[in-house]
Amino acid sequence: MKTTRTLLTIIWTLLIHFSLLAQSEEKAAPNLQNEIIEELSNLIKKEYVLEEIGTKMADKLRELKDKPKDEMASDEFIAMINQELRSVYMDKHLGVVSPERFKQFQEMFGLEEGNQHNQNQGHHNQKEDHSNNHDAHDKPSANELNGSRVINRDGRTNIGLVKLSRFNGTEKGLQNMKKLFTSFIGVDVVIIDLRNCKGGDADMVKALSGYFFNQPTYLVSTISRKDEKGNREVIERWSVVNKLSEQFSNTPLYIMTSTQTFSAAESFSFGLQLTRRATIVGENTGGGGHMNTFFALPGGYGASISVGRTFDGKTDKGFQGTGVQVDIQVEADHAFAKTLALIQASRTAELAFDASKEKVHQTLQELSEAWYNGDVKKAQSLIYHENEAYLKLDDDKVVKKVNLLKLIETGVGSKIPRELRNREISIYEVRDDKTAIARLMFRDQIHYLHLINDNGSWKIISDLITEKQMHG
Repeated sequence: MKTTRTLLTIIWTLLIHFSLLAQSEEKAAPNLQNEIIEELSNLIKKEYVLEEIGTKMADKLRELKDKPKDEMASDEFIAMINQELRSVYMDKHLGVVSPERFKQFQEMFGLEEGNQHNQNQGHHNQKEDHSNNHDAHDKPSANELNGSRVINRDGRTNIGLVKLSRFNGTEKGLQNMKKLFTSFIGVDVVIIDLRNCKGGDADMVKALSGYFFNQPTYLVSTISRKDEKGNREVIERWSVVNKLSEQFSNTPLYIMTSTQTFSAAESFSFGLQLTRRATIVGENTGGGGHMNTFFALPGGYGASISVGRTFDGKTDKGFQGTGVQVDIQVEADHAFAKTLALIQASRTAELAFDASKEKVHQTLQELSEAWYNGDVKKAQSLIYHENEAYLKLDDDKVVKKVNLLKLIETGVGSKIPRELRNREISIYEVRDDKTAIARLMFRDQIHYLHLINDNGSWKIISDLITEKQMHG
């Protein structure tokens, strides 16, 4: 008897709703049931990523083979097989699909029929990596990718909103994503809605991640089952930089998820969370942390078998079974409103920071003028209390306490010719509109300053001074 076996490898693939398949009029005769069970048992034992669990599943299936059978409707037979598999281990990537559904996958990913081999000669698996498949059948539908620019309710924040139902890594899918992000140039924030995204492939995960890093960045790792020598292959997944990366590498990013977010969508969210590049809002995801491969079974049926695991290379933790844990937990239906509220709060804080930063800058500007003009009175008005500063005085780097006001009074700055006077102000931190840390560089000295908000006026409370190394 000849059996067709077609192998499709898709990393972080679509969630297969095995239990939700439409009713079918197809029938599975007892002989066909046994053939499918035997073939599936062999495949799981040979290919499943968790070897011990795979062996238990195979044994469980063989128990079914030995039981008397009647002709069954195709969907009932599939439900029975998948229930048996999941009674051993809950893996939503694992299961059998109907001939009709398997044909849809073949058309979707542009698969060719596999070579036929005589069963008596043993099965030869021809493995093909279709993560880069560009077949014409794999066209993004209108529902796969949608995007628009929206204005937040504050009337100021320009948002780029991306809605994905599948990570389509074909050339067409990648080009559509590029067009969308080109239209997003200049937005203040990006939101990616993955609440109804069931997965996809690795190319789009890498490509989409690449928009948010201006250099190749480690995201996650994948690991295979043991080979014949007992070794496992570990592959690191990195973002891919593109021409638009500089435009969005510092743009705030929010990802919305739900319990329906699965597989590749989870991997994307997981990687962006590990790198602290995104804030994830919504519900913990579906827990599809395995990567799967499709095999053809007798009678036109298909099998999806998990052949690898996605995890954090630093901690060895993944999201199989547990899902990606969100940063802000809220019901999926309320995730968008919550995200908009978070954006508005962040923007309000940014505006407050900018206002405080401007006032700190003004204080340091006035101090620099007092420094070069020898204006002690002006400098005194900028100091919270008479503080002691530190000045490096000699080549032996002996540090002595001196008074900032006395330095200005002695004309350390005013003695410098006007054409040589310069200043550079750097504000490192403004915390809660209460305190600030800054650096003020003159021609010959560097001042590291702490400031405090004194009823709306920023005052200096400490000053660490070092001599600037002069060259030439």
